[in-house]
Amino acid sequence: PYRKLDPAATGERAFKGYAKGHCMYGTFEALVGATAEQLGAEYQGFPYEMMTYGAGGVQGWATLCGCLNGAAAAFQILSPKPEPLTDALYSWYEKTALPDFVPQGTKFPNIPSVAGSPLCHPSISKWCIASKKKSFSAERKERCGVLTGAVAKKAAELLNDQLLMTA
Repeated sequence: PYRKLDPAATGERAFKGYAKGHCMYGTFEALVGATAEQLGAEYQGFPYEMMTYGAGGVQGWATLCGCLNGAAAAFQILSPKPEPLTDALYSWYEKTALPDFVPQGTKFPNIPSVAGSPLCHPSISKWCIASKKKSFSAERKERCGVLTGAVAKKAAELLNDQLLMTA
């Protein structure tokens, strides 16, 4: 059962999680891990490391953005109605200049861009154009961590809103 999360704290946790296991892991662990901590020991045995396969759009293939993949997986576990949450998150991701959240500990300026797609490759390509940085640069790597935080924050907001509507 889902418990309300602090969206900003969830975003911070996801940013830190990105450093451990990349985008899908960061988003999924921030949402599910924080909820499990609230629920107690019997919910804390999930093998979060399995979500590292989503790094770089599924093992570097630049397909579905890993942070979206992680959020959708978390919705499936945490929500009685995950489909509208996934729809809202993916639509927001496609149309919003992201990242729109800057976690603590960033080293580079936050350069937002509009992905126009839920896929990793177009998201990174549009960001590279906007930032004038290379796709394998330290700035792009940090950008994906920051994006992971932004997506986790938005996912927590969507979960919280759904919880309020069903209460």
